[in-house]
Amino acid sequence: MRRISTLGLLLVAATATGCLYPDLKMGAGGARASAGTQAAGGSDAGGSVAGTTGSSGGSAAGTTGNRGTGGGGGGNDAGVSDGRGAQPDAPVISTGGSGGGNDGGVSDGGGTQPDAPVNSTGGGGTGTGGSTGTGGSGGGGSSSAPGPKCPGLTDPANGSVSTTGTTANSTATYSCNSGYKASGTMASTCQANGTWSGTAPTCTIVDCGAPKDPTNGSVAASPTTYGAKADYTCQTGFGLAGTTPRICQADGTWSGTAPTCGIANCPAPPTILNGAPTTTGTTFGSTATYACDPGYNLSGTAVHTCQADRTWSGTSPACTVVDCGSAPGLGNNLGSVSASATTYSSTATYSCNPGYSLTGAKTRTCQANGTWSGTTPACTAVDCGPPPTVANGTYSPGPTTYNSSAQYSCKTGYSFSTTTQSSTCQAGGTWSTPLPVCSLQAFDLTVSKGGGGTGKVLSADNKISCGNTCVASYAYGTIVSLTATPDANQSFTGWIGQGCTGLGGCSVTVTSATTVTANFSPPPNIMFTTSTLQTAASLGGLAGADALCMKLAANAKTKLTGTYKAWLSTPTVSAASRLGNASGWVRTDGKAVLNSISDIFLDKLFYPPRLDENGNDLGLTIDPISPEMLVITNTSSAGAMATDGNYGTCNNYSGDDGNYIVYGAATHNSSGFTQTNTTTCSSPARLYCFGIDRQSQVSVTPAQGRHAFVARAEWSPGGGIASADALCQSEATTAQLPGTYKALLAPTNATAASRFNTNGLPWVRSDGILIAPTASAFFTTTLFDAAPNISADGILHYGNRAIWSGAANPTTPGTAAANCVNWTSSSVSQIGTAGAAGNSLTTSVRGGFFNEWPNTVACNYPAALVLCLQN
Repeated sequence: MRRISTLGLLLVAATATGCLYPDLKMGAGGARASAGTQAAGGSDAGGSVAGTTGSSGGSAAGTTGNRGTGGGGGGNDAGVSDGRGAQPDAPVISTGGSGGGNDGGVSDGGGTQPDAPVNSTGGGGTGTGGSTGTGGSGGGGSSSAPGPKCPGLTDPANGSVSTTGTTANSTATYSCNSGYKASGTMASTCQANGTWSGTAPTCTIVDCGAPKDPTNGSVAASPTTYGAKADYTCQTGFGLAGTTPRICQADGTWSGTAPTCGIANCPAPPTILNGAPTTTGTTFGSTATYACDPGYNLSGTAVHTCQADRTWSGTSPACTVVDCGSAPGLGNNLGSVSASATTYSSTATYSCNPGYSLTGAKTRTCQANGTWSGTTPACTAVDCGPPPTVANGTYSPGPTTYNSSAQYSCKTGYSFSTTTQSSTCQAGGTWSTPLPVCSLQAFDLTVSKGGGGTGKVLSADNKISCGNTCVASYAYGTIVSLTATPDANQSFTGWIGQGCTGLGGCSVTVTSATTVTANFSPPPNIMFTTSTLQTAASLGGLAGADALCMKLAANAKTKLTGTYKAWLSTPTVSAASRLGNASGWVRTDGKAVLNSISDIFLDKLFYPPRLDENGNDLGLTIDPISPEMLVITNTSSAGAMATDGNYGTCNNYSGDDGNYIVYGAATHNSSGFTQTNTTTCSSPARLYCFGIDRQSQVSVTPAQGRHAFVARAEWSPGGGIASADALCQSEATTAQLPGTYKALLAPTNATAASRFNTNGLPWVRSDGILIAPTASAFFTTTLFDAAPNISADGILHYGNRAIWSGAANPTTPGTAAANCVNWTSSSVSQIGTAGAAGNSLTTSVRGGFFNEWPNTVACNYPAALVLCLQN
């Protein structure tokens, strides 16, 4: 065995621990040593120590320099290599290099080749050493061939590998790129047989999996591997809360947190000037409905919807001020009107010329409905009338004409607060202003009378007691109770102002100057059908007909005062114009007939005008000449002479001209009362006589009972009685009428009356008029008080419209020949029985409510109606 000198051991040990020359830079190793026992010293190309002599082989390694070359081996001593030496020098016996004998070579700090193992050929270092790297130690006495190397390794797809070398026991470490995960062994060792242990791993991309759809939304993610995006969207009307997209991360999770879809929420709808929106909410689908303040009209779309994009649909509307147009002027150029403007709340002020005074309201206000308040005043000859009342003051009686003065004095406890103590009647018909002021914390309560009638108003404290207009002063907060009492033959129709309504008392809390109006109505006009029969040819003209009306009124059992005219028309004079401005008529029994001539066209008569001047109900008279109460009118429902035929006037009602003339039927409470059919000039008939003295309003006091109405929808047989009953029930429900309803139709072999309870309350129309006094009388009477010809909602009034019945009267069983095969056939060859809606006669020779056209209506007739009764 070869001996290694002590110095050689020290050098080897120092080199192995890296502590011999810690501060040296990398340099070249010693130069080649000469053969023999003496190792040649290095020539120091960068190293600091040359090779050291060894006795039987160099046992000391040269210390590396900055970039030194390995020393050559000589004799039995191997040269020492540096950390990045070139090929080693050839030895005499053994190859110089890293290791020899029992000493392993020492590698440099950064070399890639390992030291040779014991008894093997030393390897020359090729890597660059560290700052104090040491070359390999010398070879031993003898050496063998170097072991096999492992092959170099290549990076796996989507990863990398790092090795400590390629000689035996070197290691290889694998890693995957970010976003990839390894499958297999991540470390490998170079084996003595020159192969790497194990199997190289693979790197597969990370998969985050499919993200979950949010409620009310969806997510799109394809693919779902590392780096992929997940885009979130919401359904229409929902908005995204959170971050999108999310990214698939290297750890196999999606970035951030899953966003959510909340319902879209709009901001508060835009405000508008002179109006405001009302919303059902501010979420998607909610609506904002705009409305204008009183006195303004909406321009634009009223309803806006919260949209999916969190905005309101459309453009905000605008509220434009109502314009009443020019205020009506005064007639006959007796005065003028001036207006501050013509828009809402503007006032128009009327004034008369000198010498005339204003009768009526001086000012009118443009109202929210686009009309001027009140009525147009008039100018009359100057008379200032009573001087204006002064709160808490009085004036001395005196003349009220132009230039007259009224001297005022204050009540006890009040005094003048101005220098003015009088007022003068001026040419304009007004008292001069300013008026005197009697100061005290009090306000005026003014009561006026309206409606055209007369009556008195009285306060509980008797401070107000007047039949016209009166004023009383009350301390702030005083509660004043008022009662209204109509004069004889007048009626009180209600209060207006300060919350007082209806026909009862009125209670006013005085907190400011207050006005209350008590409305009185004059008695209505009388209308009657003549008790006498006469021909159109024998009337003696319009004047003769009027004279007849006046005579019968004067000779009535209860004398009928006033002026009466006959309801007759000529081509140049209409019956309506002959009545002037009159309105509101009742029969001689006091029951209302109609309010205005225009109501005739709408079939809006309350009770049929079949009473004569003596109060006799002519409908109860069996009249073979005029079974339908034939009345000469020559007037259509429009109030003028009928023009829809070849009609004449019987030589102006003074002779027979051979033409036909229009007549009506007094049993009708519809337009049929003035135009039902035609007759000749020589046919005896009656006349209608209208009082024309008053403008009044008439009404009825609603009676209690079960409801009866004519269905709005036309009904044709085919579906059986059940379909007619369903129609009745549907329209009653729509009109919010209580109870159950059936159609008044006769089934085969059964009566229409048998379908109803005759022990209950009687039936009434929608306007409250009792049709017959009892339930049983409804089916047995030949004369209704008024025909039930009104719809369930009370809006439509029917005239001579066909009403299905199926039998001559409600107590006669139906037959297949009269009820369209039990109402199941709509064949034109089948015949059904029907009556006339507006006729109060139930049956008659010439027709009635139940059988106006017996056996003449085809079952496919499209325009007939049904009468519905509450059961």
